[in-house]
Amino acid sequence: MLVSALTILPPILLLIYVYRKDRINKEPIKLLLFLFVLGCLSSIPIYYIETYLNLVLYGNVHNYTLFNLIDAFICAALVEESGKYLITKKVIWNHEAFDSTFDGMVYCVFESMGFAMAENIVYLFRYGFSAVLSRAVTSIPGHFSFSVMMGIFLSRAKFSRRRQETERVQYLDSKRSLFYALIVPVLYHGLYDFCLMQGSNVLLIVFNVIVLSLYFVILKVIGKESKEDQLF
Repeated sequence: MLVSALTILPPILLLIYVYRKDRINKEPIKLLLFLFVLGCLSSIPIYYIETYLNLVLYGNVHNYTLFNLIDAFICAALVEESGKYLITKKVIWNHEAFDSTFDGMVYCVFESMGFAMAENIVYLFRYGFSAVLSRAVTSIPGHFSFSVMMGIFLSRAKFSRRRQETERVQYLDSKRSLFYALIVPVLYHGLYDFCLMQGSNVLLIVFNVIVLSLYFVILKVIGKESKEDQLF
């Protein structure tokens, strides 16, 4: 029961949290469940892509630090965040329910937590209870934070022109916002993984500081966005 709870409960709690923070026009449950299921299913092709890239790395890169850099930023971060980005944008970009700036975060979080839960189950069978316990306080909040960043920029891309017209505030244009929706999560995710992979005491301290600070900043951003959100 404890193992099951630690595998499933952290993503579910974060989903409930962000859903309750959506104060304007709650998103359709069917759409959110669809994104969640797609997130779960996406873990399968992503797993095989990462496995293949790791095999290529093992055969061609023999420097430990360089190997970890490529593994963290390309094999893990770029592959996983690209999958999340492509799936979420394809499903929600032209959907009629995507009508306010907070929505992007909700969609990205649901897709990402589906992926994180499926990944949790894989780690449980491969590495046991200790891995799931560690992921409950590190990887799950990490995936949550990366998805919030992605959602913020997706919403900026969707509504940048309208927000400039209504608020007279300069925002990034749509294309640049879409680029940042992918590259910002990739960079944070890659740094996060690299610190963990290197295993040095200094980088482990940096790793924990990144996780904690990023998590609290993201929670603050969610609170701010949910209060200031508006329909267009």
